Amino acid sequence: LEFAGHTVIREYYVNDAGGQVDVLARSAHLRYREALGETITIPEGLYPGDYLVGIGQELAAEYGDRYVYAPEAEWLALFRARAVAAMLVMIKDDLALLGIHHDLFSSEAELQAAGKPEAAEAELRARGLVYDGVLEAPKGETPEDW
Repeated sequence: LEFAGHTVIREYYVNDAGGQVDVLARSAHLRYREALGETITIPEGLYPGDYLVGIGQELAAEYGDRYVYAPEAEWLALFRARAVAAMLVMIKDDLALLGIHHDLFSSEAELQAAGKPEAAEAELRARGLVYDGVLEAPKGETPEDW
């Protein structure tokens, strides 16, 4: 499009909301405990990647053992934010190595907090562009999960 003379904005949608980000935070908490000397076993369902070791070390250096035995509610949001920020730095570094540039990074969590999905749905509904109902089954053989 740029070659044809159009203005192009390259946006990266940061998937930083939802269950998988909480799993990331819990995985970072485990690496935090490891950095404080605890022998850990990474249970199924958490992320085992070594990329989280440095995040755990940074959190341990900053907070000491403050969150080792604290209830999840006390540390989850902090560890989520720090892990997402660290992942975004890694992503940007990888993209730069590939020569890929983005003009805008949009946070799913920020969009949700600002009520943007609901506002978009309301606008579409106001214009009569939302269909509520069940679509007809695909032509041919109907899938089992239809």
